[in-house]
Amino acid sequence: MTMTIQELAKFVCNNMEYDEERKIYHQKKPGDPQWIQDMIYECHYNGMLPDDYVFEWVYEICNEISELSDDDDPTEIEVFADTYTHDLLKWLSSNLARLDFVEDAIDEGYEGKCDLALMIGIGQEKEKREVLWTIVEHLQNRLEDMADEEIELYHEVCKDEIT
Repeated sequence: MTMTIQELAKFVCNNMEYDEERKIYHQKKPGDPQWIQDMIYECHYNGMLPDDYVFEWVYEICNEISELSDDDDPTEIEVFADTYTHDLLKWLSSNLARLDFVEDAIDEGYEGKCDLALMIGIGQEKEKREVLWTIVEHLQNRLEDMADEEIELYHEVCKDEIT
């Protein structure tokens, strides 16, 4: 029996929930399963403390991966920056380590333009892309490491979650 990256991404989504009161995504039971917590931790740039943006992106990206066809490459998912400048500034000010992404965007240049909001947006896209690549790598590694018995257990225990 095999499991697809789409099914495993759906499993991640089903192990996360949205807290209406706090307006954030989080694991239903932190650390259960541990590999999801490890993946989310690694998605945080440079050892950043747990961050609401990253949790939301993990959920959104895994949801997008779960909807891909077998022919689609999950690393090709398009990521977009927030539309409004105040949302970009809120993201940037949430952790000053994010300045690294914006500084990279400025260093790389963008068709000769140096609009601050544009550079912040490109910086946010860079972080989202890193989260995407980290998720895909973790899911692929997880699939390679899973024994047939474990896959059967996922299918048995989580029939509704991964179908």
